[in-house]
Amino acid sequence: MPEVEKPPIPEPPAIPAPDQKPDSTAAPSTESKAHSPLPEPEPAQVWPVTRDPAPFGPVALAATQIRPPAGLRGAAIQIPFAEPVGAALFARGSEAYAVFDERRPIDLAALRDDPVFGSAVVTIYPAATVIRFTTPPGQAALLTRAPTGWRIVVAAASPRPAPLTPVTANGVMIFAAEAPGQTVAIADPRTGGTLLVGTQRKPGQGILVERRTAEFILPVTGQGIVVEPLSDAISLRVAQTGFLLSGPPDGPVGGLALSPPMPMAETHLEAARLTRRYGFPAQATETLARRAKQQAAAAAMAPPLARGPKRRALAESLLGLGLAAEAQSLLRVTAKDDPREAVSPDTMGLAAIAALLTGRPREAADLGAAALDGTDEIALWRGVQMAMADEGSSAAASLFAATAPLLFTYPEGLRDRIMPLVLETMVLGGALDPAERLLAGREKEPRLAYAHALLKQARGDKEGALRLFQELTDSRSPFDHARAAVRAIEVRLAMGQLTPKTAAEALEKRLYAWRGDQRDLALRLRIAELRRQAGGWRPMFALLRAAKADFPAQSGEIDRQSREAFAALPQDASIGGMAPAELIALLEENAELLADGPEGEPMRARLAEKLMALDLPKRADAVLKKLLRAAPPGPARAGFGATLATLRLREGDAEGAMLALSESNTAGMPDPVRERRALITARVEAKRGDVRGAVETLATVNTAEAEEARAAILEQAGDWPAARDALAVLAARLVPRDGGQDGARDGARDGAPGGPLDEAQRGIVLRLATAAARAGDDAALTALGNRMRPRIGSGPQADLFRLLTAEPVRGTADLGRARTEMGLARTVTTGMNAKKPPMRTP
Repeated sequence: MPEVEKPPIPEPPAIPAPDQKPDSTAAPSTESKAHSPLPEPEPAQVWPVTRDPAPFGPVALAATQIRPPAGLRGAAIQIPFAEPVGAALFARGSEAYAVFDERRPIDLAALRDDPVFGSAVVTIYPAATVIRFTTPPGQAALLTRAPTGWRIVVAAASPRPAPLTPVTANGVMIFAAEAPGQTVAIADPRTGGTLLVGTQRKPGQGILVERRTAEFILPVTGQGIVVEPLSDAISLRVAQTGFLLSGPPDGPVGGLALSPPMPMAETHLEAARLTRRYGFPAQATETLARRAKQQAAAAAMAPPLARGPKRRALAESLLGLGLAAEAQSLLRVTAKDDPREAVSPDTMGLAAIAALLTGRPREAADLGAAALDGTDEIALWRGVQMAMADEGSSAAASLFAATAPLLFTYPEGLRDRIMPLVLETMVLGGALDPAERLLAGREKEPRLAYAHALLKQARGDKEGALRLFQELTDSRSPFDHARAAVRAIEVRLAMGQLTPKTAAEALEKRLYAWRGDQRDLALRLRIAELRRQAGGWRPMFALLRAAKADFPAQSGEIDRQSREAFAALPQDASIGGMAPAELIALLEENAELLADGPEGEPMRARLAEKLMALDLPKRADAVLKKLLRAAPPGPARAGFGATLATLRLREGDAEGAMLALSESNTAGMPDPVRERRALITARVEAKRGDVRGAVETLATVNTAEAEEARAAILEQAGDWPAARDALAVLAARLVPRDGGQDGARDGARDGAPGGPLDEAQRGIVLRLATAAARAGDDAALTALGNRMRPRIGSGPQADLFRLLTAEPVRGTADLGRARTEMGLARTVTTGMNAKKPPMRTP
């Protein structure tokens, strides 16, 4: 309440002097007329936070900071009343109100720097003093007695008070209370109406569960009793045993009456500790409808600039009845007609809640405004907003675990609208224990059947969950039918009754049961995952492409999943057995997914392998050309060009091979791609007859493959001296040197230095001997024979090497050796012809 200045008024004679107190032992009068009109509270005076003396009335008391009582962590202050004074405590949203039944200014100047009580405000009524302060989120206030006066404590874990339970007798409600104080009337901080407050001189009792009737509301209190009258005939007075609440004896039920206690008392007790911002009336639907009708009439009769608060109260009743669309429309008109309501946090929050309840979460952005922070109720609705955007949100489940008991204080129309969402999110988000407590005893409620099934599934009771899901597939609700059918398939898959392939097929039949929202997209992505597990790559990618077309807003996420799946494709064992035509079709349909750079090399290598194995060169040429042109400039494009050039070169199309290399040329190629293209270019130039150009192209490539290609080109060109030199370089790279004594000392064997040569090494040595012989280099032949003859081993290649490196016939003494070598030559020729390898493509 803002600070206001009022003109000084003379002090009534009944107010005692500072050193006097009224006789507190006298029993308060219990006589009052039931039909007497409810008196309006006299104008209140707000006492500013200052050290100046009070402008009138008793001397001010100075509040001081103290330590909280033992066992509590938080903040505390002490109000040093000299004599026993009754006190009560209640909350409105994040603001708490401590009410004392003595009119006494309280100086709060010493609390200016206190993080909790620094913004406290004192309001003085003719018979009461009220301190208003804000409680931090997650904390609550309580009152305790001090040696002199009262302590106000704000702590995270405050003790729960004993209940003030009403007993109805003869139309009057009796609240048995220890040490009752006085009853005072103050202004309702939320509506400006009247509140009747019963104080106590001893702490420890309060109203734990809010109760509502057609004639009054009993809000939750931390101490004492607060009555919000809805009828002018309601009165609250003190008796020897506690408090008496009475109304008109000729009322609709012959006096006051409360509805029977609601179930789940423990949940209601938990809700009593949660902070509220709104007053959704927990009344029967018929009573709430009558209230809404009266509020609508009152709002219509009010002056235009006074309609805002009345319309807001009507919107709360409409939301309680489940009429969210009507409440949203009313709040829009309210904000349009009254600029104060347009910027009011309460109106903004209600409008956001109405938007959520009408299924328009995008219109609920105002729910995140900082002005709404500080209450558990707002946290609950923020959780609803998260859950609507992300089914199974763990963050929303955590919020619901702490705030869901508030649902049981809401009217039926509002509670039934959001309770299924809250409980299902708690289960899917991992808050199983809180969800199980809230679901206990509610097995017969059809709206919660899906939540019960989810809980059984999460607890490992697959049989029970499957039974409930299958029962829900017969539901009249299309929504419950669609999602229960999907869950039943998932449970059967987990139980081993379905394979990924059959589960995907079963889920695809359910695609058209529910279309167009995030649930539809999630189902498609799940089917795609099952198709991937079953090796159905082409149907999987086709499903993702269709999902991307239907959900353009999520195209980025769908593209990411598609690229990840495509990158994993080469590692799938089923690809090895895929028909070449099938793989080519798969790659042709998804060419844009092939990763650039080294990440895409495994897939390009697999593609090249399959294309080379496919005996359809024209078809392979067309596919590779499409992939080349679809790829952006970079390593992927260069790699496709190299594969296409290799294919064309194998078919004898040297010009086409060079065209493929030219079209795919790009800057910044990695060394492996550049070296591969250089080899192809050299072979194309050699095929054209430009041997020098081919050799010069390979000059910058220092790999064994390049040395092999250089030697092969020179051998085919008949340049034997150059071929001899190229083969000598290749042999130095691939054939281990004879280690001499070092090799003998190391004991090298099987291809190590000084050991026998393997078949590939013998082939290189034989080619080197052939080139040396054709070049007429007898010295090289002799040196090569002396070095390699002990390591050449046996076989046709070894015999031919011995022939090439044999010493020439110089006299008759060599005729016997020559005869032996001629026989060996015939044997070698026969063996070589039998094992003649196929022609090799350059």
